[in-house]
Amino acid sequence: MFMDVAVGVDVGASFVKVGLVDEEGRLMARRVFPIEKEKGLSHLATVLEDVMTQLIRENGVAEGQLRGIGVGLPAFLDAQGFLHEAINLGWQQLPVQDMLANRFPWPVKVDNDANLAALAESWQGHGRGKNPLLCLTLGTGVGGGVIVDGRLFHGSSHMAGEIGHLPVSPRRWPCRCGRFGCLETVSSATGMIRLAQEALAQGTPSRLADEQPLTVEAIFRHAGQGDALARSVLDEAAAGLADALVMVSVILNPARILLGGGVMHVAPPKWIQDIETKMHINGLPRAVAHVDVLPARLLNDAGIIGAAALFFQLEEE
Repeated sequence: MFMDVAVGVDVGASFVKVGLVDEEGRLMARRVFPIEKEKGLSHLATVLEDVMTQLIRENGVAEGQLRGIGVGLPAFLDAQGFLHEAINLGWQQLPVQDMLANRFPWPVKVDNDANLAALAESWQGHGRGKNPLLCLTLGTGVGGGVIVDGRLFHGSSHMAGEIGHLPVSPRRWPCRCGRFGCLETVSSATGMIRLAQEALAQGTPSRLADEQPLTVEAIFRHAGQGDALARSVLDEAAAGLADALVMVSVILNPARILLGGGVMHVAPPKWIQDIETKMHINGLPRAVAHVDVLPARLLNDAGIIGAAALFFQLEEE
């Protein structure tokens, strides 16, 4: 018996991942190509069309098997799939869903990339059966997605889960959103690197000074080797995350919190344990007692699988 499939598209700031996913959540095939964001959405649609045609042909997908195309974007989107702003792409005010729907002969659904990572983890990852579920993506920024009763919860203006903009930090420098003190400024990859660079510029001795360019991987590596500055950066990032999760614990009261995104490719288990410990120490006991913090399972493929999941009855009703 042939299963239905969907195309999942995960648009990032540097690369686009495209995959075929069947109705049981199995990733059948994937492609990755660099995004030329300065050429805009129309150019991306043209490249997508070529890549999808190749995937469909190579995997023998019949015309009636393809449910549709799900697309995840690092952007603020509304319920109609209108893109208000995608800071990392430099795109603003685009009717993304309408533009793509007019381009392809299959149904198209779009959503925020962090939302779709959460949806994937709820369906095929470490979030299965956990209600409510919060999934964070730690990368250039800090994104988040909320799953309630197995379905995405978007909120009244599609901003649910954007905990990267909770105020947790002293007003050192502005966030990309224009405000000060956001979680993103200390707990994203960008934030951690900036914390280290600020300390180095002030003359703090550290082996991080020899790292050119400075990366999050280097910060974790040197922290593991005992570097005091690297450790202090990771402590501050963990404290910021824990403070944000304490707030979330009394609002959403999640059963599980998952950490995904690029930072989690290099973060050791101890750092996650530090975050969980700080949350349990500082949180309201009944709100945090039964919440566990774990690494996401799907990582690289979460965006593709979550985008495809929009066509397998996991979307918000």
